[in-house]
Parts: sequence; C-alpha cells; structure tokens
Amino acid sequence: MLSDAHATGEGYLRSPRDGSLRDIVRTTLELERSADVVVERRLGVSLASWLLAREAGDTAEWGGEWIETEPTGPQGWWPAASCDASLLQSLAALGMRWLCIGSTAGDDTARLLTAARDAGLSVALRPSRQAIDAIEAHGADDVTCESLPLLLDALIARREGRPCAHSPSDALQSLAAADDDALHDAVDWITGTDLTVVPLMTASFRQASLRAVVRAPHLADAARVLPYHDRIASLRAPGAMRMGGKEAALHLGVPILDKSGEHDITDGIDKTTQALASLLDAGHDLRIGSGAPGVGLAPGAALREEEAVFDAARSARAGVMNG
Repeated sequence: MLSDAHATGEGYLRSPRDGSLRDIVRTTLELERSADVVVERRLGVSLASWLLAREAGDTAEWGGEWIETEPTGPQGWWPAASCDASLLQSLAALGMRWLCIGSTAGDDTARLLTAARDAGLSVALRPSRQAIDAIEAHGADDVTCESLPLLLDALIARREGRPCAHSPSDALQSLAAADDDALHDAVDWITGTDLTVVPLMTASFRQASLRAVVRAPHLADAARVLPYHDRIASLRAPGAMRMGGKEAALHLGVPILDKSGEHDITDGIDKTTQALASLLDAGHDLRIGSGAPGVGLAPGAALREEEAVFDAARSARAGVMNG
C-alpha cells in the first residue's frame, strides 16, 4: 500500500441530476482504494468535502483551501488579508490540521506561518521568495513545501534577482535555462534545512502544457470526479486541438506551447529530475504526493505515476554512481 502525502479531494458534477458532492467524495475514495493508496493529507479542500470524506471512513488530515492574494487556478481559495489568528484558531477547533499558504500570499506569508504555529497548525507552503525568507527567519519545523520545480525556481529567482514563477509551466521553462551552479546551490539550500519537500513531479509535469494533459493516462478515471477530462480526451482526435485547444487551455489554466516551449519543458523536467536524484542521494526528507484529483491526475493512479518518477530518479543516480 502506498501513502499519498498530498491529495486533494475536490470535484464536481455535470448536473445536479448526476448526484451530489457526497457521491464525488465517495468516488474519489473508491479510486484511491482500488489503487491500494491511503491518503495522509488532503490539501486545498473545503470543509464540506473533508467532512464528507471523514463520514465515508477517510482518515486523512485536513488542509483548508489555499490562501492567496489572487487565485492561481480554478480551485477554491481564501484571501490572505482575511485570514487572521482568530480565524485560524476557529478552523483548528473544527479539525483543520494544515494551513495551506499559496505562492501569491506574498508579504502575508511570514505572518500566516507564525499565526498557524500559534494555533497549533502545521503548514503546507507553495514555494515563493517570501516563503523562502519566512523559512529562513522562522525555521522549517512542521512545514512542508509543495512542488520541487517551484521551489527550485524560487531559490534560483532569488539568486538572480528576478520574480519567481507561480505555475509549473513557467517554473520548468525557467529551470531549462538554469546553469549547473545555480541548480547545485538550490539543492544545497534545501539539504541545509529541515524542510520536508513533497516534489509533486507528476502534477507539475502534467500541468506544464495542454499537450501533456491530453496525453495523460487514466483520463476516464479522472473524468469520474472532474468531468472536463472527457473533453480533454476528445482533443486526441485528429484536428481536435486546432478546433478546441485554446478554449480548453483557457478553462484549465495551462498553456499551449510551441515546439520551442515544449523543448524547454523537457529540459526543465530533466533538471528537476536531476535535483530529485540528488535529494534522494542526500537522504533528504521527501514525501510522495499526487496532487490528485486535478488536471490530468486520476485519484490513486497519479500516485503510482509519482512513485515511478521517484524510482527512475533513483535508478539514474545509481547509474551515474556505478558509471
């Protein structure tokens, strides 16, 4: 049995006639259990979804919706300025265990980190330059960082004095241009902390471009909780991308890239995988998480994909060492 350190749990129905949120939650749990996956944490999840999952026997810890200053995708979010200490204490009393601080929380990040600890909450961070500064100032105890590509880019962006990426696609394209010294220094920074990292490699790679989503396996399972995947699957037909690609990309919040952009994504994936191999070799605290259900990510199956990415990174590192 595999343990998923970062699942979600949200979904929607085509029509109220198709059921209820309770049915969506139960289907998600069914897909996870059929893949022999147990979920440790559900992050970015509404209170209603978590309560329904608990009602259905789920034991995952609840992380509320992502705190942002502006939305970064189609998921729900909480405005950073409205999340004060009293609210966090109330949420903790309701059963929330993880405060999810997004990459656009900006200057509120350090305040939220301190308030979370005061409320007895652990913190899941989406990487940003402010998140890195907060970790350096306040430590990484009870903090996890979600997405290795975004973390590497944020560290390199700070070194280069440029804005960091807020999407997997932008992060991977930036990493494609990163030199070896910058990547090495970023890995050294991570290993020099007690920060737990959930790389979310599959989720990041999948959401880097529309073509990656269209090529994803298990779209039929993903469509059971996120029906737009049926529309994505239809884009595999000849000529369909030309007819409906732009609309799908706009709805999903993923870009359509030209050949040069796709090549940069491939290079960025290679460099991120090298960094993952180095972190594994160093014995750093890494947790396997799927980010599912999500764009191109089926519950249960996505974690199996992530496990394969970890295995490939270990094998590549072993090959280098033995060579």
